[in-house]
Amino acid sequence: MKKISIIVPIYNVEKYIEECLDSLLAQTLDGLDIILVNDGTKDLSGIIARKYAETYPNLFRYYEKENGGLSDARNFGLKYVQGVYTAFLDSDDYVLPNTYEMLWNNTLCGEAEVVECEYIEFFDECEKKHSIRKLPKRYKDKSEYIIKSRVNAWNKLYRSDILQRYNICFPKGLLFEDVFFYFQLIPQLERKIVTVHEGLIMYRQRSGSIMNNTTKRIMEIHTIFEKIFDYYKCNSVSKEYLIALEYKYARTILSRFLFMIFKIEDKSMRDVMLNETWSRLNKNCPNWKKNPNMHRCTIRNLYLKLVNPKIIGMMEFFFCKVRK
Repeated sequence: MKKISIIVPIYNVEKYIEECLDSLLAQTLDGLDIILVNDGTKDLSGIIARKYAETYPNLFRYYEKENGGLSDARNFGLKYVQGVYTAFLDSDDYVLPNTYEMLWNNTLCGEAEVVECEYIEFFDECEKKHSIRKLPKRYKDKSEYIIKSRVNAWNKLYRSDILQRYNICFPKGLLFEDVFFYFQLIPQLERKIVTVHEGLIMYRQRSGSIMNNTTKRIMEIHTIFEKIFDYYKCNSVSKEYLIALEYKYARTILSRFLFMIFKIEDKSMRDVMLNETWSRLNKNCPNWKKNPNMHRCTIRNLYLKLVNPKIIGMMEFFFCKVRK
């Protein structure tokens, strides 16, 4: 059996695909199984990927499908997993040569259910500095893991049998698919989560990506969290984890997500989205300001306790003024 199956969705990345696949070729760990999923790409990246599979058939497997988006391509790849662990890698990113050896060596001989590492965020524009995205030193329990861990799918190894047993997959056709996958998985974990405190994955920020061109689609973050709340309630997930999820939702919505909305230039659209965000937060979690996790004395919690529509309006005014 293979050690790690790595699912690489491919769509319109001919500029980056060779760097990604070369980084996988350079891995120091034997026993990798790399699943290349051509998601109906319109450029030459599919042809490039197929050539790698033909040249290195013991390492790469190549599949083609109609375009269905990132989630659909990852779900497609999950059907072909052969490794003890499963990983994901976006085809415009790449990994350091020792990435999967480091992660494999921290699986505790298969006892770890999830192994995650830090990653390095970088921009196409060379003048911008790289920055490492760090993880907490440790998690005391799964509630803390819900609150503090990074939700990215691609900086982790997952026990393949757990993904298969609980049918953990990505929601098709929605942004923030990693958020749903991540929170769907956590209640099923029983043993060990291991963190590797080293930046091993190079995460590329592209100016043309959806997340960097703010549109109304970012409101899908609410839909994602609503699906997770439904999943937790339908599967009788522990109330402790539901409380942690509600706190995570409030933190997510009222921090980085607000600033994504502030970037929208159309004021009328911006105001509609801000009003909807406040409304949906309070509808989904009417008692979020009384969440037990708010009792901790932190600057973030102080902000959450004080925030209201008037303060959001003031934040919007000053952000837009500075931007001009």
